[in-house]
Amino acid sequence: IPYTVRDEESDEVQVVFQWKRPNEEFPPLPDTPAEINAILADPVQRRERHICTEYPTWVEGRVVQIDSTHVRLPELATTASSILAHGVVGRELEILRASKVPQPIAATWASNPLNHPVAALPIGDGIEALVLDRASPSAWRLRQIDLATGVVTRVLVSSAPGEPSAMAFERDELSALIASDIGGAWQLARVKLADGVVTPLIEFDGTTEAGAVRGLASQGADSALVTVASSLIRLDYSDAQTPRSVTLFDDLATPWGVVVDPLNTNRIYLAERDAQTDFGIGRLLSIRLDTRERHAIPERPIAILEDVFEPVIFDHPRSLALDRSGARLLVITQSDLSDGTQELQAIDLGKGDQPRSFQLASGLPEDSASIATGANGLLLVALTNADDLAVGGGIEQQRTIDGLELAQRHVHVSAAFSPALSAGQPFRVRAPSRVLRPSPSGTRGYFTWDSQDVPEGGSVMLRAVPMDAERGVEGATEAPKVIRSALGAEPVALGDASVTNDPRFVTAADLDGDGDLDLASANTGSSTLTVFFQESPGVFGSTPISLGSASVTYAPVSVTAADLDGDGDIDLASANIGSNTLTVFFQESPGSFGSTPLSLGNASVTNYPQSVTAADLDGDGDIDLASANHFSNTLTVFFQESPGVFG
Repeated sequence: IPYTVRDEESDEVQVVFQWKRPNEEFPPLPDTPAEINAILADPVQRRERHICTEYPTWVEGRVVQIDSTHVRLPELATTASSILAHGVVGRELEILRASKVPQPIAATWASNPLNHPVAALPIGDGIEALVLDRASPSAWRLRQIDLATGVVTRVLVSSAPGEPSAMAFERDELSALIASDIGGAWQLARVKLADGVVTPLIEFDGTTEAGAVRGLASQGADSALVTVASSLIRLDYSDAQTPRSVTLFDDLATPWGVVVDPLNTNRIYLAERDAQTDFGIGRLLSIRLDTRERHAIPERPIAILEDVFEPVIFDHPRSLALDRSGARLLVITQSDLSDGTQELQAIDLGKGDQPRSFQLASGLPEDSASIATGANGLLLVALTNADDLAVGGGIEQQRTIDGLELAQRHVHVSAAFSPALSAGQPFRVRAPSRVLRPSPSGTRGYFTWDSQDVPEGGSVMLRAVPMDAERGVEGATEAPKVIRSALGAEPVALGDASVTNDPRFVTAADLDGDGDLDLASANTGSSTLTVFFQESPGVFGSTPISLGSASVTYAPVSVTAADLDGDGDIDLASANIGSNTLTVFFQESPGSFGSTPLSLGNASVTNYPQSVTAADLDGDGDIDLASANHFSNTLTVFFQESPGVFG
């Protein structure tokens, strides 16, 4: 979203964006920046006020731990170098889990606080989780646990009567619903996360089937859905004095997990564990609550070839979860009842009548009780009898960077890593939003909106509210904009036969030190490299620079960008099949490369090099080069022995 801001004093200005439908009013915002910032810090108020979420961009790489508070981030010399222009100190270093497949985690903790956990729900960014387990026989408790260390960071409920059976967030995620069982009679309570206050909501009254609750889903502030025995039951506790339970279906074959579609709250998905089908035992149902229509997912076998169909089978499905977008349904299944294990499967919804199912994990313990999803691809499975949780994806640890040694790409963090990091564990650092100090005549800015705020798409109107020490005068779009689910923009074409003749490879890096990403191509036809500098977001200069010639870079087919002399800026290296060499161009000043590049290799060493890459291949803190050589069937590694000098 392009916008222009004017400020007479050229103060630093923050711009807040809101959205609305064409026939609505913009939700009101307070008059003071302090009150607006309080709204920005509250996810619930952000949703209520239709605040546009900025789409995050990250620099990423693989971490090398030096000691408990020092790590090396090699990609600061290559693909992550663009963040250096904005400064690294003070930013959050996020360590991601090495595996996206859920793995048991309690064995990595110093001590295990779990006792028969039946459900776990990620909180916020997923570093911590809300865990429901036993306090003692026939009593439950609710605690907040750091997933990386197993440390209990908060006790919300130390003990409450009943055998715990299920848990779900209410839709605002400010409270949790807890289902428990006392002597075969189910009951439902609400726990406020702010203070741990427990409020009984409704209990078995004899009008529905008795038994333990298997599946639980919130429908809003005053109602929920539960699966019990052979029934799907709606619970209405809008009137605290006379709560009601209504059986929607009583003919289900062991109904288990149930989830509400976040894009259409009139639709739910339900696992029917023991349903007999033409293809096996068990199925998933899509149910419309208003009409009570129900059909299996998918409705029919999927076509894999013309006239060849393959059934999508969910054997004995149990727990269900939807990812945050509502587009992927996750289900715990059990294909073999005799081996004591279960599987985690996924199915992508919204694919018409041809959805495709795939397995994410196998070998989960048979007592895997529930699955939950969180931010950044987090998957969380409660392993009841093992007193464990299986965790995959998401953020493991977050630390503030408080020091940087640029030459070695070493950073110091504010607190020790716990647990210790594994070699090559993924990291990321969020790239900063552009800070504007607008002039009196106006300064152009850009805001990238994460339009998952409006997952159903459609027409919207936008408002921009500027503020420094005071709230400024807002501006709004005059015509609706259409949010689409697919790319709708025309591509930008760069170069032509005279500039990028037969380009074989392109790489992106900050090649002039201004904090944004530029492009460099290897052009076999003209025996050159071409560099396009980004002048504003998505806009590249009309006059790129050309590097090399037939005598220097004869027929380059690959190019890589990295700091190859340790001076903090980004250099370029190409693989040239015509001369059987690698060529290194050192950046001497922002956007300017030396006229005398370095040549490495020859026909006996780098015979027809098809690819070149840069990385620290000997752990000494500087960047080395490696080529893949087609005719000699070899790899060649050039180690950097001193700044810009390769052995």
